[in-house]
Amino acid sequence: LVQENGSRLTKLAVLVTGSPDLAQDVVQETFVELFRHPPPNRKGTLSGWLSKVAYHRALKEKHKVMDYAPIEINELTDKELSPPDSLLKYEDDKRLFQIIQSLDEIHRATILLRFYGEHSLAEIADILEIPTGTVKSRLFNAVKQCRKKMKD
Repeated sequence: LVQENGSRLTKLAVLVTGSPDLAQDVVQETFVELFRHPPPNRKGTLSGWLSKVAYHRALKEKHKVMDYAPIEINELTDKELSPPDSLLKYEDDKRLFQIIQSLDEIHRATILLRFYGEHSLAEIADILEIPTGTVKSRLFNAVKQCRKKMKD
């Protein structure tokens, strides 16, 4: 459970906070929360609940510490690639990360939860506490903005 969700939550927290150190703290606090106060027995998945807690904790940490250390994008790339492929992936990841960071917070959150957090639209709606239709709209617009910026 910890290993399966920890990696995904760490990526999500790093992308929200911009700091690998803060992200580790957020993930640790999220799992402590799981053991102290298990999620209520209701619809949704444990993975969705963990992401919701981690996302909101990461936002709080980001707002507390506005002068965070810059993210090390190489921590998000695959380690098994050949050096040339790794370099190309690093450059693509770096550019995509910059584009995602340039989005406003509501669109950035939707992209991060969908593609890095690997959540369904319903789970994202629950995490952000908005209707599913709003999630679809934000995701569509965020992807559209990213594509336009990648072309430029």
